[in-house]
Amino acid sequence: MQIAVLPIGKFMAATLPTKEYSFVGWRFTLNPGPFNMKEHVIIAIFANCGVSSSGGGGDVYSIVNRVWMGWDSEEVWPNNVTAHQVGSGYRGLGVGAFTFDWAGISAYRGSPLVAPWTSIVNMGVGFIMFVYIILPICYWKFNTFDARKFPIFSNQLFTHDGQKYDTTKILNEEYDLNIDTYNKYSKLYLSPLYALSIGAGFARFTSTLTHVALFKGRKILRQSRTAMSNVKLDVHGRLMKAYNTVPEWWFLIVLFGSMALSIIMSFVWKMDVQLPWWGMLLAFALASVVNLPIGVIQATTNQQLGYDIIAQFMIGYVLPGTPIANLLFKIYGRITTAHALSFLSDIKLGHYMKIPPRCIYQTRALHKNSSSMHLKMPPATPTNIATWLLTGMFFNFFVFRFHKRWWQKYNYVLSVALDAGTALMAVLIFFALQNAGHSLRWWGTELDHCPLATCPTAPGIVVDGCPVF
Repeated sequence: MQIAVLPIGKFMAATLPTKEYSFVGWRFTLNPGPFNMKEHVIIAIFANCGVSSSGGGGDVYSIVNRVWMGWDSEEVWPNNVTAHQVGSGYRGLGVGAFTFDWAGISAYRGSPLVAPWTSIVNMGVGFIMFVYIILPICYWKFNTFDARKFPIFSNQLFTHDGQKYDTTKILNEEYDLNIDTYNKYSKLYLSPLYALSIGAGFARFTSTLTHVALFKGRKILRQSRTAMSNVKLDVHGRLMKAYNTVPEWWFLIVLFGSMALSIIMSFVWKMDVQLPWWGMLLAFALASVVNLPIGVIQATTNQQLGYDIIAQFMIGYVLPGTPIANLLFKIYGRITTAHALSFLSDIKLGHYMKIPPRCIYQTRALHKNSSSMHLKMPPATPTNIATWLLTGMFFNFFVFRFHKRWWQKYNYVLSVALDAGTALMAVLIFFALQNAGHSLRWWGTELDHCPLATCPTAPGIVVDGCPVF
């Protein structure tokens, strides 16, 4: 989109009429002058704020990553489930697997070329500890929570005998949980890696609050006291004083208007949404509390931490057995934070590009009131994260240290070029192939040649397509 805008804008500036029109005292023209950089930035913000991902965070490109294996497990150990679990880049630990697909590398954590080196190291230590140390010990050594009855990596739910969980069997016509049916059918079980990721979610959330409170709390309090009375303006701030600021009441109208519509929805469609009015207020309150610490972490690490798991557990404890209320509470809390931080990012971009603040506000408000698209992404695999870490390590440590001049000149340009190339190819493939009903079928489009990676290894568990131990 950002690339296509430039030639289109230049063409329109050269061809549209310059005649002035008048409407109720307002004079305007279809061609105000040459297409400039500020217009380009506004259009990019307008386009980007209409697309968001739900469930995984990160980019919207959900092209399935194609994994190149260091070995072909079907030739080495064709019937060895453990080998498939260890080597599978899509459904296993991904040892020796990597991907050249930029969509697979950047879709979940953004471009690794723009992440700080310290952030990459921190994430790498946690990744190795959880995926390559704790997980194998829990799965193969101690069989924690009957882990070997299930695939080692899956975002599916399972029954006690390793079968996929049919949630329709435990819900009534109002989509409430039927406890008696649940007890007769089966408890819910998770794959080991999925269960560990939930535990890590708790750790991320609590550590975020603790870290910001201990290391940034005093500074935040000091700046909060002096924010309105003793503002020190840098050169950018002084230049931006030429534009009118956004009145506080503009934001308050959007805030209270959104809250009012949400509360009205909870009354009018009470049985459908399951979330009472005070649940809506609790979701907004949670978002207001965590916006600042999550924003601080994002500002220093370029990583936005989610709190979906915490939100679901909170409302699940307060309103047990109401899955729709659980989902809505998570959405109202998490998406509120995501949009707030995205808005702040656009304001910051407009600040440095000297775009009037009211123009940024109107662009966001116009687009958010007209359309929004939410895409559900598949979960990130160990291969996605490992390749992201290796790529970031290569460019932000080795290239930065030994070829610093190249890094300074080309690193961020390369990152943008890879993002743009991926987007262009996604559009091209959709219109040229997928939209026309064509598909490319060759060994590179197959997942990873490890079909047994989804098999359990506990004795006596029978799953279609899997050996029984």
